[in-house]
Amino acid sequence: MAAKNRAARSRHKAEVMRSRRIPCPYIKGDIVSVHTGKELKAVGEFLAYDAKKNRVFLLGRMLVKHFVKADPNNNKAGGEVHTELSIHVSNTALNCPHCSKPTRLVRRETWSAGDERNAAGMRWDWQCRECGESVPRNPKKD
Repeated sequence: MAAKNRAARSRHKAEVMRSRRIPCPYIKGDIVSVHTGKELKAVGEFLAYDAKKNRVFLLGRMLVKHFVKADPNNNKAGGEVHTELSIHVSNTALNCPHCSKPTRLVRRETWSAGDERNAAGMRWDWQCRECGESVPRNPKKD
């Protein structure tokens, strides 16, 4: 009986972990590098994020060929179609726009009004671990 309960708890825990959604760490247009897997040391532009699977799509990376049959009813030509596969977020890192090294960002507080520590002058800022420069994280609104 105890073994059944233990198995049910572990199944439930696996479902909860699978359903956890992590917010997207990149903004469209960011330059991202891959540091493990088949595309080791590859660099590409961030295209999209799959929140359910925690995977990212990079422009021109993890390309696969699909062979499509021609469809004369819809005027579609047949042949090879190249599409991008996704890469897990944990296997990627943002390239810093200042030092162009792959890095994970650090959130640090900065003070605008001298050294005086007041609530009005303090704000959180994303910085590169390598060079310490500030990296803008607000999405570009077109």
